Amino acid sequence: MNWNKGVRQIHRWLSIAFTVTIIIVTIVVLGQEEPTEGVFFLPLLPLALLLFTGLYLFVLPYATKWRSGRPDRRCSPISPTSNYATKPLVAESTGLRYESCDADESIIEG
Repeated sequence: MNWNKGVRQIHRWLSIAFTVTIIIVTIVVLGQEEPTEGVFFLPLLPLALLLFTGLYLFVLPYATKWRSGRPDRRCSPISPTSNYATKPLVAESTGLRYESCDADESIIEG
């Protein structure tokens, strides 16, 4: 299994564990007249793990772009009436025309 897929799978299971923990804590609190204070801290462990896996998954696309060496800029759309006949155009099948960011770039990845 790929490392990124493993983190995604762990993140999914942690979200299920967090939800179940919240449900159990709510049932326990409603069932007791005066619940112990420790029961309120039970959801914090899965929540903390969700924070770390979520941050990893959030940063992953940016780190991948940074490691690959690609520039992190996007080309701006050109209006259909503009006079950019000398610049290469791609992605006309979507209805929008895009100019190339670099002189050697022929395809814009979306």
